[in-house]
Amino acid sequence: MGLIFAGTPLAIVAPMAKRRADQAPLGLTSNGILLVNVLGLLDEKELGSLRKALPRELGRDWFIGAAVAPSEATKLMARIDDAAAEGAARFSAHQRARPTAARAKRRR
Repeated sequence: MGLIFAGTPLAIVAPMAKRRADQAPLGLTSNGILLVNVLGLLDEKELGSLRKALPRELGRDWFIGAAVAPSEATKLMARIDDAAAEGAARFSAHQRARPTAARAKRRR
């Protein structure tokens, strides 16, 4: 079959949502520059005009980014870290609140 990487079994069991590059709010270049997706800042009319202007032979999936200044990137990464920590805490709390089969039997 080929190589199976750590995330592959999860993607097979619970199919990943189909995402496109133009839906990503952030990007990271191979040399570590953080980008903000400019497409998210455009209104529908501007976005439609831009899509018509982009070459189709390169594909329909575009990410047009603006580099974030290093001082702002540090602040942005701290906010992303906070959001990830909050998401993990909510997930953990939800898992603890859900009664497992073993706990349910003990309660009876």
